[in-house]
Amino acid sequence: MPPEAPTDNAGGGVSLSPWGYRETMHSRHPLLIALMALLLGSGAGHAGFRNTDNTRFATRANGPMGPIVIPHRSGVTNPAGTQGLLTYRQHNPNLLHRAAVTYSHIQDLNLTKHKGEVRFPRTLVHTLDGKLVQTDLAKRQSASYTSSKSSRLRGRRSARSLWATGATVSTAAIGDPANNLTFQFEGWTSAEQASLQSYLTTAYAKAKSIYGPPAFSNTVKIIQDTTISDIQGGVYDTSANEIRLPALTDNFAEDTYVLLMLVLNAFHDDAIFYYDAWEQGFIGAAAYVIQTTPGVSPGYDPIDPGPFYCLSVYEAENQEQLGNNTFYPASGATNMLAWRIAMARAAWLKCYIENEDFFKDFNTAYYAAYTSDLAGDIPSLKEIAASVVPTVEGTPFVEWYEQQYVLDTSVQVGKKLYTWNVPLEDSVALICELYQTSGAGDETPLGGTAATVYWDYTNGVELYAEEGNAIAISSSGATPGEGYLIPTFYNVGGAQRITVQIDVEGLRGEYAYPYAKRGFDSSSNNLYGAIVGDGTGSVDVTGGDGLAGVSVNRGVWGSRITSTDLSPMQVEITFTNEAGQSVTAIRNIGWDSYMCLLQSGSHATASHTFAYDVNGLYLMSLPLKPLSSDLTQVLGVPLEKLLLAWWNPLLAGDNKWELWPQFEFHSPGQGYWWRVPADTTVNLEGLQPDTAQTFEMDVKAGWNLVGCPRLSIVTLDSLQVRQGANDPVTWDAAVAAHLVQDGIYAYDQTVGYQLAEACQPWEAYWLRCLVSDGVTLIFPAVTE
Repeated sequence: MPPEAPTDNAGGGVSLSPWGYRETMHSRHPLLIALMALLLGSGAGHAGFRNTDNTRFATRANGPMGPIVIPHRSGVTNPAGTQGLLTYRQHNPNLLHRAAVTYSHIQDLNLTKHKGEVRFPRTLVHTLDGKLVQTDLAKRQSASYTSSKSSRLRGRRSARSLWATGATVSTAAIGDPANNLTFQFEGWTSAEQASLQSYLTTAYAKAKSIYGPPAFSNTVKIIQDTTISDIQGGVYDTSANEIRLPALTDNFAEDTYVLLMLVLNAFHDDAIFYYDAWEQGFIGAAAYVIQTTPGVSPGYDPIDPGPFYCLSVYEAENQEQLGNNTFYPASGATNMLAWRIAMARAAWLKCYIENEDFFKDFNTAYYAAYTSDLAGDIPSLKEIAASVVPTVEGTPFVEWYEQQYVLDTSVQVGKKLYTWNVPLEDSVALICELYQTSGAGDETPLGGTAATVYWDYTNGVELYAEEGNAIAISSSGATPGEGYLIPTFYNVGGAQRITVQIDVEGLRGEYAYPYAKRGFDSSSNNLYGAIVGDGTGSVDVTGGDGLAGVSVNRGVWGSRITSTDLSPMQVEITFTNEAGQSVTAIRNIGWDSYMCLLQSGSHATASHTFAYDVNGLYLMSLPLKPLSSDLTQVLGVPLEKLLLAWWNPLLAGDNKWELWPQFEFHSPGQGYWWRVPADTTVNLEGLQPDTAQTFEMDVKAGWNLVGCPRLSIVTLDSLQVRQGANDPVTWDAAVAAHLVQDGIYAYDQTVGYQLAEACQPWEAYWLRCLVSDGVTLIFPAVTE
């Protein structure tokens, strides 16, 4: 039988239900914390730091997950060279080189006109007997203790436990406006020091205006360290207040960009965020803004670091596989490193474009509320961010956040396929990453041969590429787990939306892109896109110089919204189809260009009443994709009464429940438990899946909640099931082949579970997949 229906757990026993307690942006029930930590599992990081709560987009960690960790024990002096050796092991240039090879391929294939340097600067922290050392924070607390006569003894004891760094002890509050960083130099020539000092004079002033005052007043040493390679970039040691850099190269603009990121690490210092997606994302995005300010770094081009700048293709690369609790898995696997760095920077840059005081105002509120727990408490950090930017790109911050997959700091176990796909002038660059994620968040590259299919804008005609239909992904060599292909099409017939389908190891990815709409010279489109689900109409844009009535043919469009180079701004893009139906998207865009993927299709309206009877529980789904992104508005239930749960089959353990808004609401096709507070009528306006095409959805091993994606009944015997790249088979054949369990289960408030012979609109069902790699469930096209 399927998992139990949610209950209130009023008897006090442990239930599979997440209900009976409720999280909002302003509260979190302690029972939920305990159950999530015990039942959902956690990802272990370096030095024993891990996720104590692994809830998607709402994790908590007990220490920093991404920095280099130097352990110490009481009464034991680390041998000379220990720090350098441990830094090398956790920041190994040979492993980092694997991540750089990807960029080298991009350059060798002339996919970018830029020749930027690939570097991976890191933060370094110390632990003492397994606990994080926070030297400056402890000094401030110690000084505060000594200011009170009754606390003098305690202050002296605390002060004796600190490592001597020569920094001035300050009683100023964390983030006090008077806090300041001063810089000393060691190991540089007089000319190099003068150049760096001159740069910092301008850049530091701008950094304070963008990032706010530093957490502490500190003297920061900037040391040339010959043991650090160019690809390592450098490190900031939070306990010693030292930046260690390799020798300068002939690319001073990029050298100083790396220095600037480490200076921003020094701004947070002991108050660094525990997750890379936040700390590395914040400093990378803020450094873009500072470095591109006129007068700070003449000649700096933000798109020069190649894959590290990706806002121009952010929507194509925003895929679920980006999530993890660290960018630096303990195994040293670097397949996803460059992509995660790039996407985290781009995500937070969108927040800056929304509000140019974002970083400064966030840090001010963060310091005011600072505790060591807060640094790794994503729900609380999100609450602070939402107070600074209530909406991003027209969507409430919390909902927007949960659509940015690189910001998901939970660990999701299993095999994964991520494809970096970049539209070119007459082709598309495909870089596939195939890997396995463990319960601890570690990652292992996998090998295989990916099969590709290229669909035209109708999704009904297969296109052909001179380069063929296979991507070899090696399990070893220079880039284990990675494969490349740049298909150029010879029966394409001109500009149109093309969908690339990739199948490997039971996984499938589908990537839509606008063929023949991207260019690279000064007259090329700097705003362009594809309409998914529609082919003809027009696009209007506000922002920049604006656009009016740009023609959409075969699902693609493009034009220029500025006569000169593009710069960070917000645009509003409206697509209107031939029937006069419109969809609008707000996008925060940056330098270079921007590709927008808009979901459209036939508009429809539908209405359904969910009656309250016995317990108000429904297995529900929506047959249309809502036009509104506000789920409370869609369902007509206020946030404090909206109880919606999703069963995530990928979670470890027996309890796989997630509560909205801790998951992204997908519809149609996805099913949910919903508890209505009273008789509730949903009047839905949305996009209808193309009825002339089949509707496909992935189901994972074990129980899945699936919804009916149609406005009409779909009988069980009309469903098909496909395993991997095999041909689909009928439902009965799939049952006979032990791909799925016979029968799907519906739920009735009075009767409970019962087998169903058909899928009804607005309803959801339990389906059990018996294949470890999952299968694809196929709903038929609708025939008249």
